[in-house]
Parts: sequence; structure tokens; C-alpha cells
Amino acid sequence: MKFFIRTLGCKMNWLDSARLAAALQTAGHQPVEDEAEADHVFVNTCTVT
Repeated sequence: MKFFIRTLGCKMNWLDSARLAAALQTAGHQPVEDEAEADHVFVNTCTVT
């Protein structure tokens, strides 16, 4: 599976997205730079900002 992660919000969100990406890659999935190429797009947002 190819995935793309869009991160919006605080620094904690960036850490969460990095952890998600690492877990997905460990499971054999491939990150892509262009969301149009992704099979799945994850959007990580913050309710505070």
C-alpha cells in the first residue's frame, strides 16, 4: 500500500505522524510525496490549533 500523511497543527501532531509513518513502513507500506499517488491518505489534525 502507498500512503501519504498530511499533518496540520502542533508539534505533537508531527511526532504522531512520524510514528504512524514508521509503523506503516515497518509493516511494509510505502510513503509517497504526492497524495495523488497514494492508496490511502491520512490527515492528522489538532483540535487546539
